[in-house]
Amino acid sequence: AAVHDLDTVSAVRDGTPARTILRYAEEEDVDLVSMGTHGRTGLRRTLLGSVTERVVRKAERPVLTAHPGEEEPDTDYDRILVATDGGPESRAAARAAIDFAARVDAEVVAFSVIDTTITRESAFVNALEGNSHDAVRRVADEAAERDVAVETAVREGSPAEGIVDYAEDHRIDFVVMGTHGRTGLDRFLTSSVAERVIRHAEMPVLTVRGDVVEPLEEAADTEE
Repeated sequence: AAVHDLDTVSAVRDGTPARTILRYAEEEDVDLVSMGTHGRTGLRRTLLGSVTERVVRKAERPVLTAHPGEEEPDTDYDRILVATDGGPESRAAARAAIDFAARVDAEVVAFSVIDTTITRESAFVNALEGNSHDAVRRVADEAAERDVAVETAVREGSPAEGIVDYAEDHRIDFVVMGTHGRTGLDRFLTSSVAERVIRHAEMPVLTVRGDVVEPLEEAADTEE
């Protein structure tokens, strides 16, 4: 941090890691939590647990995650993907992505996946397709209002796999997405797209809780 002329505050605490990190973030009113992740899958991840995933699931503030790499990370973020399904979580993520892109002069890619893993029934898929196109259009409109360069893309398939594959194939430097913050049986049944993306994406991922950050439309109204 000193190399970049940044002020720092150091703290060491005792306790359960995830719970202690969350408590410290609340007590000190931090704006962003940044953590590494092992990207484990299968039995090893289940046995060891994941402090990062627990923090992502419960944090009431944005969480930035990154995998350790063999080389120094490239922080020249030129293309930022925001995953959206039109819901309040993804609207909050879009607002964060657009704000970040405006600060670093990056392009936003508004991306949505038509979840065909639920059903292939044509009427339902058509409805999801319309929702996805509406969702990326709303993000594009908001980015344009902020003079942020934007492109849109819609794909079919599994949401988590679609996000990771698109990001790797289209030179994405940074992914922003909403998270429901689910716990317990509800999280187990619905699964978590955000957690799976964090586990597998090669680039940093920023997760934003939709029930904490203002939705896109509300923020726009407030600024007006």
